[in-house]
Amino acid sequence: NRPSGVTVDNSGNLYVADTRNNRICKFNANGQYVKAWGKYPLPTTCSIDDENNIYVLDAQNIRKFSPNGDLLLLRPRGTENNTFDNIHVGKVTGQIFKAKCWMHVFDHNFNIKNIDYSKVKPYSIPAAYCVWCIAEDSQGSLSCIALLKKEGKGANAAIYKFNRDGAYINKLEFSTKDLNGPEAIAIDGQGNMYICCTGSYSVAIIDASGIIISSFGSKGMKDGQFLQPKGICVDPEGKNVFVADSGNNRIAKWALQERQK
Repeated sequence: NRPSGVTVDNSGNLYVADTRNNRICKFNANGQYVKAWGKYPLPTTCSIDDENNIYVLDAQNIRKFSPNGDLLLLRPRGTENNTFDNIHVGKVTGQIFKAKCWMHVFDHNFNIKNIDYSKVKPYSIPAAYCVWCIAEDSQGSLSCIALLKKEGKGANAAIYKFNRDGAYINKLEFSTKDLNGPEAIAIDGQGNMYICCTGSYSVAIIDASGIIISSFGSKGMKDGQFLQPKGICVDPEGKNVFVADSGNNRIAKWALQERQK
């Protein structure tokens, strides 16, 4: 019911933030239902670390679970200045990245990382932009989709890229025609980015140099269509992408090699 987040582990098992049912669902690599757990208020985003532990953001907390659904750690959302709006767990850097217009960095125990602000601030994004969603590639480099605050979701988007140490690499700019309402991002082993665009009911595919090479999806309820693509992940082999289509109450699986021919 209105799934908003999706992530996949090293074995291809899929975990879904089943938002309106207030739970987490697990499916095996063949798409068969395995189990569900929890009664959490509106879980929205989820991510996974290199040990297959799952991190889930809900309306009150960020929680860390084992692959079997055992609660390992919990951190309250806290005040507005510490609110988790979107999370991504970096498998290479071993860090948790939190976005709520700005970005904070935590370790796997939810301790905020000590940053030496006397030097160049890591992962620095201009104050005029609001960080919307985050993904890490296979080298530990980070891509952050940011929108101009004054324009909100209808704003032109920029993707800020940083290396694994947080140093700025470059900035890619896109119009709303290219990326309309970007909501989530995933990156495959070749550095291609897959971005859910709720405004165009599609997923845009952007290569590592910033060129849009393809897209898939359209508005509707049929196979191959979306009503509200809100979460996305790529499987470990880079062959399939999974999209949480919140408006259609389903998870859509797409074969990447077939779509990019």
